[in-house]
Amino acid sequence: MTPLVMRLRRIPFAYWLGLLTFFALLLRVPYWDVIPASYDELNTTVHGFLIAQGKILPLVGDDAYAGPFYPYLLAGLFGLGLNNPMIGRVVIMIAGVLTIPVTYAWVYALSRNKAAAFIAALLVATNPDLILVNSHIGGASFLVPFFTTLFLYLLTEALRRDHPGWLVLAAVPGGLALQSNPISVLVIIGGLLWIFWKTRGHEHLGRRWPMWGMVTGLAVCFIYSPVIIYNIATQLDTVNVVQERSYLWEDNPTLYTTENNLKRLSLQTARQVSGVVAGSETIRALVGVPLFFVLLMVAGLIYTTRYVSALPLIILLPFWVLLPVVSSHYGFLSVGRFTTQLVPVWTAVIGIFLAAGMDRRQQVARGAAGWALAVYVVLVLCLGLWHVRSLFNYYEFANRTHISGWDILELSRYVVRENNGEPIYISAIDDLSYLDGVPYVPKAVFVIGDIYHEFLPAQQIIGRLFEHSEPAFLLLSDHDAAIVSQTAALTWLDIPANEEARQRQYGLYRLDARTPLVKPEFVVSRKDVPLAHLEGETTFGGSVMLTGCDVPATAAVGEGFTFYCYWEKHDQVPLDTYIGFAHLFDPVTGTLVTQDDHLLGQERYPLNAWQPQEIIRERYTLEIPANTTPGAYQLLLGIYTWPSLERLTVQDEADNIIRFPLEVQ
Repeated sequence: MTPLVMRLRRIPFAYWLGLLTFFALLLRVPYWDVIPASYDELNTTVHGFLIAQGKILPLVGDDAYAGPFYPYLLAGLFGLGLNNPMIGRVVIMIAGVLTIPVTYAWVYALSRNKAAAFIAALLVATNPDLILVNSHIGGASFLVPFFTTLFLYLLTEALRRDHPGWLVLAAVPGGLALQSNPISVLVIIGGLLWIFWKTRGHEHLGRRWPMWGMVTGLAVCFIYSPVIIYNIATQLDTVNVVQERSYLWEDNPTLYTTENNLKRLSLQTARQVSGVVAGSETIRALVGVPLFFVLLMVAGLIYTTRYVSALPLIILLPFWVLLPVVSSHYGFLSVGRFTTQLVPVWTAVIGIFLAAGMDRRQQVARGAAGWALAVYVVLVLCLGLWHVRSLFNYYEFANRTHISGWDILELSRYVVRENNGEPIYISAIDDLSYLDGVPYVPKAVFVIGDIYHEFLPAQQIIGRLFEHSEPAFLLLSDHDAAIVSQTAALTWLDIPANEEARQRQYGLYRLDARTPLVKPEFVVSRKDVPLAHLEGETTFGGSVMLTGCDVPATAAVGEGFTFYCYWEKHDQVPLDTYIGFAHLFDPVTGTLVTQDDHLLGQERYPLNAWQPQEIIRERYTLEIPANTTPGAYQLLLGIYTWPSLERLTVQDEADNIIRFPLEVQ
């Protein structure tokens, strides 16, 4: 043995573990807030922010099946002044890093082999799935690997020490795992089955068998009790929420769906452990080095079960027996939340298997033993380097294909940094749905930054600009920007994130409030209205005057007809949404034949924006059904507010409408 090797062996494992944990942190820092791009994880962040403000005090998370631990943890951080919308990702990153020493502790408690524990910890530290999913996404579900691994460690220590206190202590991470995502119940079931089986002959734990196992299960339920209480109070609302999410569950499980789900579960798990984070969902993804990982997984499970402990097998069995029957929710990265908790279990059996091979090197001739050890060390390092290579290849792919969340996050942050009370209007969610991170990133950043914001179609954005003649930010798709710029003077913000956004057909603009908005073509002056239309003026709500309508005297069955009404606002009205309606009414039968209800001003120029001396030429189109009986009808015209449906008053008219006779022929 060389002097260098002897010096290295004298270094305590705790130092190596600390170095590995620090290395794991360094691996998790690059792109932590933008790859993968944020999505509905930020709903929980907003949930925590509202808790911190005292606006809500929930018994569950933003999803009714999750417990309140994680959002209250975020609320505590917000209460300390850490008002970063990505704070959830910091929490998950810390949990992801802590999973490394916890994995080491569990595997060592299970095998009493430091090499096995270190190999498992190394593979957890470098695993791309655990980095991208369980250290880069800030949702409660992504705490599960940390809590379930800690649960397994405490169970193993309880059995090794034959001490019930460790069992009860294990209930804490078990219950918190259940709060994070109920799928962790499969790990808890496996762990408790193992405890029931193994404690029968133990001096202390077996003395009142199976009481201590039952106490642990009850303690887990106690930690999960806020969700249980919520469901008692709401008649199982959690079940209703889960049933609404058909993508989580098999509505009609069959032998075919179960077999297909089993194949997909196996493929996903193999990909997660081997570090495949991109590509098609086929067996071809496992060709090459990933196949070697699969062989290690199988060999490690067999060896560990036979010579060390059946605990990993008992943990894995509920997933393969139950999960394919009830769920088809398999995939990679952000949707792999059901199975990421199994990665430390698989790395445990791989570590135990490889360490056993290292131990057997003593059987090799003395001169070759050092070489055998070197080969094993190189092999383990190559497995870790393969993981790191896969991780950074994915980073490069995400940046090259513009699927990171950097641009939308940075643009949202820019609005908060540069804001002087301006609102921001954002293209409707459907128009930006192709962007990863919409609507979740802008919504969270602006809620926490106290910025008024709305997601609206282009026409309604124009309406808001007319209603509020003040500076504003606009985050628009290129299509919407082209529409809005016909009315408003928009200034493109020349910042790096906007250049990235340009590649994805959207961008951030400022409204130049010094330049007047271009009024719509239906805004006319009084001199432009035909005199015939000025007869019979009627006032609605004491503020809005109908100066006339060119309603025709007759209309044909089965055809449509169009007419125009001319409106004028001569006094301020409360800020609201005003709908103008035209209803064709049968006075004999009392039935509504046809109608046209729409926002006054056609969304682009709502009532609150109308100016004195302006006449608004409003178009109404009615289609008369073919089965309408010819005869004398009435056309009813009025205004109501939305969503209250309260009509603006008309003097001396109980129904707050005006009537026009119409003969249907």
